[in-house]
Amino acid sequence: MKEKPEIEVIAPQTVIKTYSIPFSHPEISSLIDAYQVVLKEAIEYFWCNSIRIRKTKHGVKVSVSPTREQKRKIRNKLLEGWSFSKHYVDSAIRTAISILNSWAKRFNRRKAQFIKPKVKRRFVAVKATLFHVHGSIIKISVKPWKFAVVDLSRYAFLKPHLDAIRRGEERIAELILKEKRLLVQFKRVICYRNGDKIAIVDLNLTNLTWIVDGEFMVDNLREVYHKHRVYETKRQRIQKLGKYKPITSERLIQKYSHRERNVIRDRLHKLSISRLNCDVLVMENLNGIKEHVLNGSKKMNRKLSKWNARELQRMLVYKANWHGIRVVLVNPSYTSTLCPKCGSKLSPKEGRTLSCKNCGLEMDRDRVACLNMLKKLRMWGVKGFPRKPSMKNEELEVTLVPTEREGVEVKVYE
Repeated sequence: MKEKPEIEVIAPQTVIKTYSIPFSHPEISSLIDAYQVVLKEAIEYFWCNSIRIRKTKHGVKVSVSPTREQKRKIRNKLLEGWSFSKHYVDSAIRTAISILNSWAKRFNRRKAQFIKPKVKRRFVAVKATLFHVHGSIIKISVKPWKFAVVDLSRYAFLKPHLDAIRRGEERIAELILKEKRLLVQFKRVICYRNGDKIAIVDLNLTNLTWIVDGEFMVDNLREVYHKHRVYETKRQRIQKLGKYKPITSERLIQKYSHRERNVIRDRLHKLSISRLNCDVLVMENLNGIKEHVLNGSKKMNRKLSKWNARELQRMLVYKANWHGIRVVLVNPSYTSTLCPKCGSKLSPKEGRTLSCKNCGLEMDRDRVACLNMLKKLRMWGVKGFPRKPSMKNEELEVTLVPTEREGVEVKVYE
């Protein structure tokens, strides 16, 4: 497996934020049915004609590379008997290629089998040529010269985005139609902040440990973990009914699973915006973290399955980018095992406290991880990032001393 880089900067040129609003139209249901049919036909056609398989020293790799002739051929076929706006067929073809490309990436990472992907959700991707924006009014083309009208000014939470559209700072990128909902995507170009305030966060199972401008802070996640435990117990009780009442059991499990997801997401959203008052956000790269930490212990695996690290990191990254905060991901290797003062291996002392036999440092393991992330950031010297002269708290003083290399060295004094 390819090793993670020590420092990875997330810097997309644009960011997208999606909102869901109520929506209804008499012909939406028939449009979704027709769209699903052409989408499945497009996936079937490209699966049979555009999948390329090649052998490498690491195994079999696949790619999706449809030609213009193939796209034109399937487009003409799908337009036969099509009664809605023609650009929906183009949208279905583009969506089919996107679905296959996503499957190919997962297959190349050995996370998917060589099985044709299926479309499980009912939706319609409305590309930019299928709708027009006039102020706060969106006119969506359903059939030639037939439109569905949506007034976004009815929703107060969209007012900041509508004002940004009038100022030319944002635009509506794409729409997604569902049975009774409309997903509106707002797109903007990032303008990064020029300040030097750094926030470092360590994502743990029951807490978030922050260093914001040299001050340690902790957000409690025990409530989230407790909610997972509560709903896990409810599902275990409901599963016992499956032997006698399978339909009722399945309905209740689906009900409480959705409720758990919504409750946890609401709490994570509130946590993810509580500390975003910085210019640079630093955190560990947790991509694929559960694959590395899960072991053969059923008890430990069940405990770690309640860790929402990747979901919370995803929220932090996209919200930070939206507000112009630069994001840096640090390789998590040895951040909780090495001493930030002398680099020696730490030993567990009591509870979550770690101690260093070489220099005598004693500190909570979460604070150790935050200081080691700061040390990696400074030593590897990311171009364009601010370098603060000092960082103080009640226990330690961390001084950043420039060295001959591009980065800087971290020295910790008691």
